[in-house]
Amino acid sequence: MKILIWNINQRANIGDKDSIPAFIVDTLLKREPLADFIILTEFAKKNIEGFNDFVSKLEEKHYKTFISNNNNNNILIAIRKEINIMETFTWQSSYGANLPDYIDVTFSIGDSVMTIVGARILVDNYKYPDGVNQEMQKRYMQNRNILDRILLLKAKGNLIIGGGDFNTGRRNNKNIYWNKEILAGCLKSLEINLITPEGYSHEIHKDREYRGCPDHFFASNTLKASTEPYNWDFTYNNEYDEYKNKEGNWVNPIKNPYPDHGIIIADVLIQN
Repeated sequence: MKILIWNINQRANIGDKDSIPAFIVDTLLKREPLADFIILTEFAKKNIEGFNDFVSKLEEKHYKTFISNNNNNNILIAIRKEINIMETFTWQSSYGANLPDYIDVTFSIGDSVMTIVGARILVDNYKYPDGVNQEMQKRYMQNRNILDRILLLKAKGNLIIGGGDFNTGRRNNKNIYWNKEILAGCLKSLEINLITPEGYSHEIHKDREYRGCPDHFFASNTLKASTEPYNWDFTYNNEYDEYKNKEGNWVNPIKNPYPDHGIIIADVLIQN
């Protein structure tokens, strides 16, 4: 099974443009081979121009789509049509209630029942450095709600795959309340492996020490799973020229509505 995870930077469609760039769905549909599962975080609010067209293109030939139930920021999960869907679950995200953007879809492949999870940990405006620890504690509490939901799924015997934007910060973030290693440890307690691709998935205009890798993939440890390095091939077009210098190096932050996170491409094998 091939899984694609991508933060496409359409949260509430902030910025001076109010439609989803067409190349985003083209990037998904022109991949060879096509992903069996797609998780899109920071997906657009449902009344934005281009929303219905985007979903229709995904559904036309290849996918069933499932979208979280938020007014602004959503997660979209797309699953190949031939896969048998059993049930879906979502909640309405709330920073105050420690509920991140979240959706899961349970399906069957052969004798295996599996659930794919899509999540994005919410962030707030906070003062640096005084507000960092309080903010990171909030992110950790959001993750606890994700883990509680996964625990219920595992109790049913479901295998787990999934991922998204967990806002764990840069690769070498050592905050005592929230970082990549804490996330990995939490998942390990549920017999789930966290896989963070090589490279960087966010803020790649910054010095390497400060580039982010908040996007992760995870899978039950009975599955054989791997990822490619974060993929930035979608930026090889004119839409991204203003963010690079003539040598092709990143020099400016990527603005909405263009995706500003690298793509995770993962492979999963169900082992007998």
